[in-house]
Amino acid sequence: MKLRRIQLTALSALTLLATSAATVVTTSPAMAAGCYTSLVNDRTAKGYCTGTKSYQVYVRCEENSGHEYTAAGSLAWGGTDSYATCHEYAWVIDRWMIQL
Repeated sequence: MKLRRIQLTALSALTLLATSAATVVTTSPAMAAGCYTSLVNDRTAKGYCTGTKSYQVYVRCEENSGHEYTAAGSLAWGGTDSYATCHEYAWVIDRWMIQL
């Protein structure tokens, strides 16, 4: 009975750790309604929003060395695309839009 309790406690701790890790990894903000993003290629994302507000697409990039950084796209207004590109030797690992 004691061994079973230890196993359940260890399993609960691992579950909590995994859940916490998943929460920490998700850092991009929620995307505004009517906004969409897509990958153009492994280094570039584009974003589009309906309406007349201005917006920008953002990408989280990872370099070959493992270093991560955020790149902001061009400022755009309703009906036009915003593009954000990671520099050479880096690729997109996350993307999102922000309405201004």
